[in-house]
Amino acid sequence: MKRICTALGLAALMGVCPVYADGVYGGMYGGFGIAQSTTYGSSGINAVVTDIYSNNDNAQLMGQQVTINLQPSGGSVGQPTAYYVGIGINNSMAGMFTATGWKKYTSGMYEPVAIGTGGTQSFTILDGSQTICQAVAQQVFQNGGGFSMNGVGSVQLYAGYGYVSPDNQSLMQSLYSQQATTVPQENMQLMFAQSQMMQGKTYQQVYSVDCSTGN
Repeated sequence: MKRICTALGLAALMGVCPVYADGVYGGMYGGFGIAQSTTYGSSGINAVVTDIYSNNDNAQLMGQQVTINLQPSGGSVGQPTAYYVGIGINNSMAGMFTATGWKKYTSGMYEPVAIGTGGTQSFTILDGSQTICQAVAQQVFQNGGGFSMNGVGSVQLYAGYGYVSPDNQSLMQSLYSQQATTVPQENMQLMFAQSQMMQGKTYQQVYSVDCSTGN
């Protein structure tokens, strides 16, 4: 399986992906899996991917647990903040991890996984029962596609956050106090948050894998 580091941060400049932890994985394998965790991305936006291998002479990749860590900084701290996790297939946005699990993405605004006030958040998006490629292939199958890794191709994981600035909060207060808009407040908040995320580039591709080669 081919993996890459996002070209950001000290590790990327050094040309390595730092090892996060190694050991025996208990989880669903009852302690029979050997786990190796690696962090991809930057200090503020990253993915910790735990590869779980069978514990025998011919070790095979059995599953992958993925945790996304988002640590907002700067103006977002203390402000209404939306946290986003997305998945791309062949470099095209295909799905979102939300508060109720994975959802297909077609167009329009992204659905956040959570809304907070600019603090650090972590989300385990895959539990290790499947590899990333297997999980994505299953999602494609459930959404009307074929259960074929060759059909999936390359897979990308994205993460980011966006916040509603004090100026935009004041604008919202003015609009709603004057009854100048009928857009639900939650929708307007998310519109401002996503716009800020895109303009401020507070998002990254945190992992990529070529699923056409298997796993």
